Amino acid sequence: MLKFIKIITLFFRYLTLAITTILSFCTQDTFKTIPQNKFLHVCQTWFYFIYNNRLLIIIILVTIYVSCELITFIVSENDKKRRIKRLLKIAMDSCFSGDFTSFRITLYIKKNYFTAIIRFLRHSICNLNCHRHWRLYHWKQIPRNPFGKYLVFYARSGKPNSNGTSTIFRLIQENNNKKKTNGIVEECAYEEKEIVVHDLPNLRFDEIEDYNTIKDISNKILKQKVSEYMRKGFVSSFHKLKCIHRYPNQLFAIPVTSERKNHEICGVLVVDSISAQNIETNRNQLTLINKILTTEV
Repeated sequence: MLKFIKIITLFFRYLTLAITTILSFCTQDTFKTIPQNKFLHVCQTWFYFIYNNRLLIIIILVTIYVSCELITFIVSENDKKRRIKRLLKIAMDSCFSGDFTSFRITLYIKKNYFTAIIRFLRHSICNLNCHRHWRLYHWKQIPRNPFGKYLVFYARSGKPNSNGTSTIFRLIQENNNKKKTNGIVEECAYEEKEIVVHDLPNLRFDEIEDYNTIKDISNKILKQKVSEYMRKGFVSSFHKLKCIHRYPNQLFAIPVTSERKNHEICGVLVVDSISAQNIETNRNQLTLINKILTTEV
């Protein structure tokens, strides 16, 4: 299917180029000086038709070509996404015995501002039944820098939110004077190395739901637990903490590079767990999965 669409796209690309080139060098009198015969008369008729309707024909051809390119991109992306989802499921089955409730494997990939904001709005609008999406702290994480890069959800194996999340992370550049990461995803991309976090405090959303800042927490034990979770989980802002849909007790993040882009950082693979099983038990298998991902992203 994809090969067929690519062939059609190439056909319309070169057809548009050929017709545009011919019309650029020809005038309405081009065929008048040529001796007439039946074949040339047919060619002349077609040429006059194309010439007189050249603008409309070029617009139609360009529209078909752009549509084919767009369809090719969408089909190619969907095909790549299916392969990556299958790969994450294999990782889940081999590393965590298919325990989709206790473990999740999520891939975040680098996108520009416009793609990130579209993904954020799409997930937010499609999940308005989630009461968090009606809160101000959720909308505080909306991308703001048009020139920045962001790490957005791409694929996940595990529950909950297996189909996506509106949580977005910034890709902090090396030349930034202040390193202020918000989550293990940002920390992993910034440091460009594997990061493992064990023994995160047992935290629930209903414990912090009614507070706007960490200073508002009057319970000293809860305040200490929240502070510890933010410190160990590399979360610098309280509103970002409230945007997290599940609070795992273990995290493992691996930077994903792309072979096609000279091995630059293009994403982060994250494993989160609410199980007592050591998340590093299958570290070698996860690293191998990450190496396969470098050829896909």
